[in-house]
Amino acid sequence: MKYLLLLISFGIYANCIETRAGIDIGSGASKLKIAKVDKCKDKIEKLLLSKDFAVEYKDDLRSRNKESFSKAIIKKGRSAFKEISRILKEFKVQTTRAVATSAFRTSTNSGALVRYAKSLNIPIEVISQDEEAILGYKSARALASARDYLVWDIGGGSMQMSYKKEGKLLIYKGKLASVPFRAYVTKFVQNSKKRSPNPMSAKDVQASIKYARDYALRDIDKELQKIIKNQDIDIIGIGGVHSSAILESMGKEGSYTYKELKSFLEARKSLTDKEIGGKYASTSTSNLALVLGFMQALDIKKVVGGKLNLSDGLLYNK
Repeated sequence: MKYLLLLISFGIYANCIETRAGIDIGSGASKLKIAKVDKCKDKIEKLLLSKDFAVEYKDDLRSRNKESFSKAIIKKGRSAFKEISRILKEFKVQTTRAVATSAFRTSTNSGALVRYAKSLNIPIEVISQDEEAILGYKSARALASARDYLVWDIGGGSMQMSYKKEGKLLIYKGKLASVPFRAYVTKFVQNSKKRSPNPMSAKDVQASIKYARDYALRDIDKELQKIIKNQDIDIIGIGGVHSSAILESMGKEGSYTYKELKSFLEARKSLTDKEIGGKYASTSTSNLALVLGFMQALDIKKVVGGKLNLSDGLLYNK
């Protein structure tokens, strides 16, 4: 009898486990995660793969001052989707969910890439910024504690903050993100036509932080500002700026403080792109100034973070 019950239990468990993929097609990279998911409990059992594909969609639009993707970036995007499709087959993924955000919302010819991806069984949905914030809130589930929390998502082309109050999400939809902020720094702070602001002088850094701080105070809803400043809540940072540009670059895990970030920027500001290294060197230092400015404006002392992005939220049922 016990053996029979064990077999039945195992059968029920096996039917609950599914191999799923979540794909976050951001403005600077496509992030793929594959996991074993217990769909009955809506719980990630085991992460099988986490891989990023650098495709600078937003940078392509801004650098050319165009509203459509170039042939070169479409080719690069298609190549990334082809490799993702190969990986999905390799891992025998049963369910795939994919979303595209800011750059795809902006570009007039992003539909060509969406159709190409669908031909490879990658069903892309171009989502609104509201939907992006909601999904970002869901993606932070793994880092959420019993405490109240706000999710701060910074990507290549947009920034979102989401906080649940009385069962309803309060959402900040910002346009100042990694790529637009870098462009502001080079053009208006440094009066330069260079793509990268690196290295940055002490004067450049201070002017950049001030702009980000003033922008945050002007652009974020006063109710949300009051909540962040006056309530004892966790600030959970998701997206590449928090995970790669800050935590990974600092050699830290779990969280970073305002003081740590300020000290890191001071040591980092004089480095060139070559000295920084990596795919995202040109936004590396300006990202630190952007985050510091917002932390100053909102009196944020600490950010809890990890390698989370929208792909995490896509792995859940709800």
